[in-house]
Amino acid sequence: MARRKKTIIDGMDREILRTLIRSKIPPTSRQIAQSINLSGAAVIPRLNNLQYQGIVERVNCGTMRKKINALSKICWRVDLKKKRK
Repeated sequence: MARRKKTIIDGMDREILRTLIRSKIPPTSRQIAQSINLSGAAVIPRLNNLQYQGIVERVNCGTMRKKINALSKICWRVDLKKKRK
């Protein structure tokens, strides 16, 4: 798992968090990337960094959605219950 070196939350990370908070169902990384106009390759390290900090968590959304691609079975949501590192 490749992580970004910096752990500071910048403007794009805030946009990712806004997208996660506004969505009714947990979005995939591809849907997040489309909503903030970034590529999927640029969003995934940011999500992994936010997960490492304990802000977001991965959710298996294969059971929540009927028609879904095999690559998009991982969804993300804001984790407000965990203690931060």
